[in-house]
Amino acid sequence: MNSNIMKIGLVGFSQGSYAVNYTRYLSTLKKVEIAGICDLGCSDKYALECAFITPLDFSKELDAPLVHTLEDLFSLEPHGIIVANETIDHCRIAANALQKDIHVFVAKPLTFILSQAVSIKKMASDSVLLCGNPLKYEQGIVEIKELLEQKKLGNIISIRIMINHQAMIHQEWERDPGRSGGPLGTYGIYLIDLVRWLCSSDMKTIFAFGDNYMYSQIGSYDAISAVAKLDNNIMCNLQLISTIEYKYPFVCLEIVGTDGTVTTNYDNYSYLFSSTKSVETGSLRYSDMGNAEISHFLECIRGNSVERCNIDDMVHVANGIEAIDKSIKTGLPVDLEVINM
Repeated sequence: MNSNIMKIGLVGFSQGSYAVNYTRYLSTLKKVEIAGICDLGCSDKYALECAFITPLDFSKELDAPLVHTLEDLFSLEPHGIIVANETIDHCRIAANALQKDIHVFVAKPLTFILSQAVSIKKMASDSVLLCGNPLKYEQGIVEIKELLEQKKLGNIISIRIMINHQAMIHQEWERDPGRSGGPLGTYGIYLIDLVRWLCSSDMKTIFAFGDNYMYSQIGSYDAISAVAKLDNNIMCNLQLISTIEYKYPFVCLEIVGTDGTVTTNYDNYSYLFSSTKSVETGSLRYSDMGNAEISHFLECIRGNSVERCNIDDMVHVANGIEAIDKSIKTGLPVDLEVINM
């Protein structure tokens, strides 16, 4: 790799805000060049529906070549790519790039299908595969992780997470759960990966309810509630609500330990820690979601860091998503499949 210039390409416009915002941010960085913009042959109508800009206009804005196939993008010899196409095809594109020793960042989620994640896991590659999860870079969440590692809460007894994100109903592909995974496939990563990361333990058993309360056009659950138990016996209460159309916190988190609790509703102070000895507030929230992920991707490529959200995490996320779906459909608790690789 030319140590002076890192060439990164974009694949897809389906995940509109991620596609354009990640790439625009890259274009502002020193020693980074946008190798090319690949629209995967999508129409202007499709790109406008997803990203509010045509591929040609975006390529002109960034002064980057516009190509229509992966092969043409790879011929431009990028060091890495940003994958932001329809979720169902994330793994196929990532695998194609990894086989060519190209580093890959995939906008969240990598996949909602366990077999796809396992297939990527089995690939032998020295290239970076960083999977998106913006919450892992939010300063308040990072500080909560540090509190837990310092044992300031003592032993964790329970964790409660509620994710509020309106269902994606404006793009045709997002309305199709076979292509997007629906709200569970799209946002379930926030619940499952965050619990695993904060508690340093995998889910063992989960019991979930779900229904469609508002958005019949998505053909899937738009509200989900689940209780789970981790391998280390921590109890979890998880909710995903995609029906709130008014202002409401994106993430509500509460962790109860033997020596204290920490909560956040992500408004002003990023968290509140309380114990029998003190009450502390986290820093004011200022994180610009997304940029930190891309900076981290570059640091991983340079060998200065390791993937904060890696393929092992995504195997467990897909495993959890399928378990939640199975529990909702059967009305029974589900023991998560043990993944041996």
